[in-house]
Amino acid sequence: TFNQKDEKEKVTRAAFAEAVKAAGRAPIGLRVLGGRADSKQLSAALFKYLDQNGDGRLSPDELKAARERLAGLDVDEDEFVTANELLGRAVGANAGRVLVAPGPRPTEEMGEPTADLLFLTADGAQAVKQLLAARGARGATSLRRAEIGADAKTFATLDQDGNGALDTTELAAWLRKPADLELTLSFDATGARLASVPAAAHPVDKSGGLSVALPGGRFRFEPPVGAPTKEWAKIADTRAARFNELAKETGAVERKQLDGQIPNFAFFDVADLNADGKVTAAEVAAALKALAPLARGRADVTFLDLGNGLFELLDRDGDGRLSPRELVESVAVLKPFAGPDGTVGPKDLVRQFQVRAAIDPIPVGVLLGASRSAPADGPTGPAPPAWFTKMDRNGDGDVSLKEFVGPLELFRKLDRDGDGLISPAEALAAEK
Repeated sequence: TFNQKDEKEKVTRAAFAEAVKAAGRAPIGLRVLGGRADSKQLSAALFKYLDQNGDGRLSPDELKAARERLAGLDVDEDEFVTANELLGRAVGANAGRVLVAPGPRPTEEMGEPTADLLFLTADGAQAVKQLLAARGARGATSLRRAEIGADAKTFATLDQDGNGALDTTELAAWLRKPADLELTLSFDATGARLASVPAAAHPVDKSGGLSVALPGGRFRFEPPVGAPTKEWAKIADTRAARFNELAKETGAVERKQLDGQIPNFAFFDVADLNADGKVTAAEVAAALKALAPLARGRADVTFLDLGNGLFELLDRDGDGRLSPRELVESVAVLKPFAGPDGTVGPKDLVRQFQVRAAIDPIPVGVLLGASRSAPADGPTGPAPPAWFTKMDRNGDGDVSLKEFVGPLELFRKLDRDGDGLISPAEALAAEK
């Protein structure tokens, strides 16, 4: 902010940009979250409970019996199998009953951020220095195959002089090669979109996301979320309404009026450009207009390293629990990893990465006392019937036989695909 009474307090655009960058709020925020610290234990436990014939692999029939095999671990009888229940850890009376928002989030069970993903600068020479510093020994001028993590064939094509190490020239040549995958993220007033370049190389799916196998693992790029204009409008409208409410008697808001009503005073100082200790409706409107471009100018991209754990692979919404639906669909989820005989073993599960991108209006929204909330849901279909919603006592979006209050014959009739769950679509079909 700067005070109009003292021109010396002006901040140049360049200085402002540097300050924002130094604070870790560059236009694109990139971060990596490590997987669960108990990933190996969870995978071992799942194989132990589901591998009925003890051959070390899971067949489609064994996966189809997953709900029945794991039911005895559900100590709170909510039909979810949590990590604690799977590992036999003590759980409270209400454990697992709280519904949480899907998506990656740091928890006490997550491991350290992985060092396998590096965000390199576009400057080739500087990127080589980053690689040497991250993967090599102190003062290294080259990298061996174990340090760079390449397979033997790939490394041999890069090691032009055949000396068993990639020097700065060879590393720079590698970075100039075309990328295995190039994506664009677009954020505008109508929403956010993801696309590959060229688009035909890796087309997005119906959900707007993209799954692709790359050297080192499988990447799932979730549909990006956030419409900058809409997100900012919600925050700005709320703040303007609060100030207008406070100013309805005198036409202005004094700082002392904010006590106990607005949690953050920063916006008041931004809007009070003439430093008279009061903020008018015109000043509020001017400040919101000035801040709007900043709120539209930042996106966060989060890489979640799921490792090669079976639990994380089945827990598709990332809430730390295996729902009945996730267990029912485990055969389809694991099919891409199955061998010729249709079975899946621990070594078949390749490393998984989940990537999420979202517009982030919060850095500026904080000035307005805005709270961080989950992104708005996308378009939804017709609401399920009231009876379905009432029966779905654990809120997982399906009605199981345990939840169904009618006769068994009716349940089987409604459960058209015979998977042991009545879905919202099946409930709507029954109504028709």
